[in-house]
Amino acid sequence: MNYETSMTEGIIWKKMLFFCIPLILGNLFQQLYSTVDSIIVGRVIGESALAAVGACDPVISFVLGICAGVSGGAGVVISQYYGAKDHMALKKAVHTTVAIGAVMGLAVEVVTIILVPFVLRSINTPDDVIDQAVIYLRTYFGGMLFTVLFNMAAGILNAVGNSKKSLLYLSIASVANIILDLLFVVNFEWGIFGAAFATLLSQTLACVYAMVFLFRSREPLYRIEIDYLRPDRVFTEKIFRIGFPSSVQNMVRCFANIVVQASINGFGSMAMAGYAAYIRVDNIIWLPLMSIGMAASTFTGQNIGAGKYDRVKKGVFVSSAMSAAFTVLISIVLVVFREPVIRLFNDNPDVVRFGVITLMVFIPPYFIFAVYNSLAGVITGAGRTVEAMCISIGTMCILRLAMLGIINRMKGSFAVLLAIFPVTWVAALAAILIYMWRADWMGTKTEKRL
Repeated sequence: MNYETSMTEGIIWKKMLFFCIPLILGNLFQQLYSTVDSIIVGRVIGESALAAVGACDPVISFVLGICAGVSGGAGVVISQYYGAKDHMALKKAVHTTVAIGAVMGLAVEVVTIILVPFVLRSINTPDDVIDQAVIYLRTYFGGMLFTVLFNMAAGILNAVGNSKKSLLYLSIASVANIILDLLFVVNFEWGIFGAAFATLLSQTLACVYAMVFLFRSREPLYRIEIDYLRPDRVFTEKIFRIGFPSSVQNMVRCFANIVVQASINGFGSMAMAGYAAYIRVDNIIWLPLMSIGMAASTFTGQNIGAGKYDRVKKGVFVSSAMSAAFTVLISIVLVVFREPVIRLFNDNPDVVRFGVITLMVFIPPYFIFAVYNSLAGVITGAGRTVEAMCISIGTMCILRLAMLGIINRMKGSFAVLLAIFPVTWVAALAAILIYMWRADWMGTKTEKRL
C-alpha cells in the first residue's frame, strides 16, 4: 500500500488538510495522555506535584527543542529530495537521520540526568516543589534515546507525506500512557515517579513501533538497512546546516520561557499550579498548530524541490488561513468554559484563579501566534532556517527578556507578567511578514536550496 503523499500536485487545501489530520489527531492523542497525566497528578497527588510538573515543562521543552531542530532540518532535506525525486540522495539522508538520532539521544540523556538539580535550582523552584520535580525530570529524561529516535522516525515519515503511521504509533502510546498512569499512580501509589515512568514507557513503545516499521518497510526509498546505517558526512552537514539554526532558535526561545517561569515561580506554588494547568490546555491548541506548521514546511519543501514556486505562494495563504480558523474556533470554546476547564486539573480556588488569569491573557490573541507559526513553517521548508532563527530570537527571546526585566523592576502583577507573550507574538508576526515581503526566500533569483 502506498502511504506517501506528494504535495506537488492536486488541490492545495485538501493536500494540507489530509496531511494534517493524522498529525493533529496524533498530537492530540499525545497531548491527551499528557493532560490526563496532569489531571491524575493534580487530583491524586496534590497541588505541589502539579506545580512540580509545571516547573518541569519549560526544561523539557528546552531539551526537546534542541532535538526538534535537528529532526526538522532532516525533514526539510528529505522532503526536498523527495520532491525532486532524487532517490539515492533520499536514501542516504534517511539513514543519516536515524544514525544522528541514536547518537544525539544517548548524549542528551546522560547530560540532562546529571544537570537536572542545578537547572531546577537556577530557575527559583520552591523548596516544597523541587524534590518532586527532580524525580520527574530524571525519570522522564531516562528515556530520551527513545524520544529522540521516535522524533527522527516521525520526521522521516512526515517528510515523505506518510503522517498516518505517526498517528497510529502516537495513538498506541497515548492509550498505554493513560493505562500506566492509572496503574502506577492510582493503584501502585508511586507518586510523581509513576507519572514520569508511565510517560517514559509509552514513548519507548512509540519508538519501537516506528523503528520496526522503518526496518521492515516495503518502500525502498526510506526503508532502513543495517549496512547503510551510518552518518554520511555530506548529508550530516546539510541536516545540521538547516537544523542547527532551528535548534538554536528553540533553545533560545525556551531559555526565555525558563526565565519567565522563574518569575512565575516567585508568585508561589498556587500560581505555578494554575499556570501548569493552563499550559496543558495550551498544548492542546499548540500541537495541532504545530501540525499545520509541519504540513506547511513539508508542502514548501516538496514544491521548491519540484520548482513549483507559484504553488508555494498559494500554500502560504492556505496554511495561514487554516491556522487562524482553527485557533479562533477553539478559543471561543475555551473562553466560554474557562473555569470548568481549569478545574479539571485541580479545584483549589487559588489554582483555578491563576489558571483562568493565564487563559484569558493567552487565548484571545492566540490567532496571531498561529499565523506566525504557519509562516515560520513555510520559510523553514524553504531552507531559510537562519532567517527563522533570527526572527524568533529577536522577538521571542531578546524582546521578551527585555520586557521581563522592566516588569520585574516595576513589580508587575501576574497578568502583566504573562502579557509579555502576546506582545512578542505581534512583534514576531510583523517581522516575518516584512521578511517574506522583501526577501527572495524561495530562492527563485538565486540557487536551488539543496
